[in-house]
Amino acid sequence: MEIKNLRYGNDYPSQCPPADCYQVENKKMYRVCSKEILNKNNNLNMENFIPVWEDKKRRFPKKKRCEAKALSFFLTKEDCLSIISDFPKIGNKIIEVTINKKCGYLKKTANRENHYSLWDLSTPTISQAVGNNWELVYEKK
Repeated sequence: MEIKNLRYGNDYPSQCPPADCYQVENKKMYRVCSKEILNKNNNLNMENFIPVWEDKKRRFPKKKRCEAKALSFFLTKEDCLSIISDFPKIGNKIIEVTINKKCGYLKKTANRENHYSLWDLSTPTISQAVGNNWELVYEKK
């Protein structure tokens, strides 16, 4: 499978994304968000879809750079609530999104149970690919 059109172009470590990643059609998944869910144009706010790679305060060992350039998603809302409990600064909202082939390439990763990494595309953006197939399912005030 040839993987192209990724967010960071060709700027990935070798073997990244992994050869066993795949595209899915209509898979409900959950993501923790810290920013407003919608932007001023009433689209999903891309600020909630920034890989941890872009956090300049963090450093990643070579073996973690591939996953750091991916977006984290979980299989259940409960998985996200656990993350919020363990890392309160990560965000206070959870959205359910329907991942589709236009979103990118997915793989179950070992960070936590039910954790998946998604290497998203540059075009369309993840916000455009998801479109209106999302729902806010939790917000801590």
